[in-house]
Amino acid sequence: FWLWAGGAVVCGLVAVTRIVRFERLLRGALPAPERLQQLVRDVARKLGVRRVCDVRCVDSVGVPFVWWAGGRATIVLPLQLCQQFDERQAAMVLAHELAHLRRRDHWVRVVELFVASIYWWNPLAWAVRRRIHHAEDLCCDAWVCRVYPEETHRYAEVVLKMAESLEASRGGARLLPASPFVESLSLKARIEMILESRFAPNMSRRSLFAFTVLAMLLLPAFVQSRGTQV
Repeated sequence: FWLWAGGAVVCGLVAVTRIVRFERLLRGALPAPERLQQLVRDVARKLGVRRVCDVRCVDSVGVPFVWWAGGRATIVLPLQLCQQFDERQAAMVLAHELAHLRRRDHWVRVVELFVASIYWWNPLAWAVRRRIHHAEDLCCDAWVCRVYPEETHRYAEVVLKMAESLEASRGGARLLPASPFVESLSLKARIEMILESRFAPNMSRRSLFAFTVLAMLLLPAFVQSRGTQV
């Protein structure tokens, strides 16, 4: 018990320290240029995001991501990206991040942070986290390609360019409440889906069948457990 509790406390302290440190960095970061802020508002209207978030340009990050530690969500952009990407490329990157906000993925990060601290010893918890990130990225890519259907190849180039700077962004953000733009685990599947235009806005029959079987297996056990407690 004390080993588990000690590990949970350490994970929690590491996460809180990183969050506080990045919050301080974010407060001193430059606001995005007016053209990017206007671009965020335009893309947000296309995606149906009502509450426009803050946008910051930070020199010490390598890939864009959504940051939320309570209060107003922030899209963090690498300063280099703000200088290199044209307006169309920046719009697609912002669309991906705004899709995270539309899906409330930043709320999932909070639950994920809590679960990872409690189940720090379980490899399955970390594997599930990676699969969640993978699924989120595919869903957000589908949103981008739906908004910009004629720009799929160009968007694939943007994802590859972001992957080149992935290593520079590995500053220990695994326990942070952030949704990075790209991760190496999802890169191959994302590029294939974007180029082949394989988007499924609704649940596939195979996924629906797997979900139904899983529910049929877990529900009786849950009902039996509740009945035993009563």
